[in-house]
Amino acid sequence: MIRRILITIVTVLIPILLQAQCWLSQSVSDLDNADLSSEFKTLLKSQQYNKAYQFLYSNAFNTRTDISVLKKLKNTYEDILFDLKNVNEDFIKSEIVHLDLGGHNRYPEAVKIITADVDYANKPIDNLLDGYIQYFTPKFKNNSVDRITIESAPASNDIIAEVKRITKDGGKIELEHPVSANLKYDDIANRAGGYINKTESFVKNGVEFKRVVIIKGQKNVSNLEASIINSLKRRVANSGINISDVEIDDIILNAKIIDEALAKLKDVDIETDKFLKTINDLVKSDKFENPQDLVKGLEELVKEKGKAKDYLDQLNEYEEGLFWMQSKNGGNNVVISKKFGANDDSELDVLLQTSRAIVECKRVSGGGEAIYDRMKDIVVKFSSPDPAKILPSIKKTHKKFIGQIKFDGGGIYKDLEQVDFIKKIKESGAIGDSNFFSLEELKIIEELHVINNKGRFIIYKSDWEL
Repeated sequence: MIRRILITIVTVLIPILLQAQCWLSQSVSDLDNADLSSEFKTLLKSQQYNKAYQFLYSNAFNTRTDISVLKKLKNTYEDILFDLKNVNEDFIKSEIVHLDLGGHNRYPEAVKIITADVDYANKPIDNLLDGYIQYFTPKFKNNSVDRITIESAPASNDIIAEVKRITKDGGKIELEHPVSANLKYDDIANRAGGYINKTESFVKNGVEFKRVVIIKGQKNVSNLEASIINSLKRRVANSGINISDVEIDDIILNAKIIDEALAKLKDVDIETDKFLKTINDLVKSDKFENPQDLVKGLEELVKEKGKAKDYLDQLNEYEEGLFWMQSKNGGNNVVISKKFGANDDSELDVLLQTSRAIVECKRVSGGGEAIYDRMKDIVVKFSSPDPAKILPSIKKTHKKFIGQIKFDGGGIYKDLEQVDFIKKIKESGAIGDSNFFSLEELKIIEELHVINNKGRFIIYKSDWEL
């Protein structure tokens, strides 16, 4: 038995060991002859792969050429590329503020992971890890990164799983991809263990992009926000209305932005969270037929950096819709602030589906002739033959025209009751003035609802003749 073992060692193992020594010598020789920096070769020979990796990028080598040379090296050094990609914690810090997947130098301060073919010699990139995220993230500690950006890079299940693991609670995960990528952001947020905090769309080099910010962790919401979320989700579940979690977040976020903007204006007397409270009242009721239009309406106001006037005009339309939803005769099903055509003129402020009526809303915040201008705007909306104002099909089904005037200012008119209000308008000479409206034109408004310091009163078209 012992003799057989010795024969095996002599005939099998010794030749293998001798060949291995030959391979090792050959690999060192190949490395010596390779077109590489002498310092880089020394680091490789001593197997200081981490320092070799740092040297490679700190000196802005043409990495692709170097790697192609390394791939040709045999035996001992054929694993160098793998070792370089699996750099240790000496290079990957235990605490990283910002990790960018996709690389390039859009965020100079970030540690970058990149797989794209980039000419590093001409475009040196700081803090670069060349390869796939799966090579590196095992080296990152759990909950160690404050911010991760993923821009036009894969958001696959395995990558998002690692992103979830290494992102701190409360940390940001920012995705920026072409809209054509059709990413399911709700799903990504769930897989990342967070919630969508912000979304925005923009165009870059002629391509439409979407940027989504996800916050890792549970969302802290007020009772008011929770009520809106639950109401909208119920509406989605019980009807054909299509509102995603992203859009629900957008509605709440934009309403909060508007509330904050109004709170900073000293000349606007409005209670805190007025927009949020009004939206909450709207979405709780099934009589509000178009909650999905809240998304675009609020988003446009914020994106265009609307002034207080724009915010308050919008709030007036929402509150008027609420009034008709809650009115004594059981309430109307209403559509609020909806465009029925391509331009802004096609928007209808409040459409009463039960009463088959259209309500045009105007606010008056100044004195002088402001009241007559707003009344004229209502007359023009209802009397214009232009189909862009009101589609003929809607006029055919909703034949009752109602005007609404709300006073936030307006001089003496804000303190008048119905009879005195009519008298003052007549005395002003506005009726019959070619700059404003005739009596016949005014009577196209079957009901004019006036809201001022005295409350709400109605002027019927016959009242102007008394």
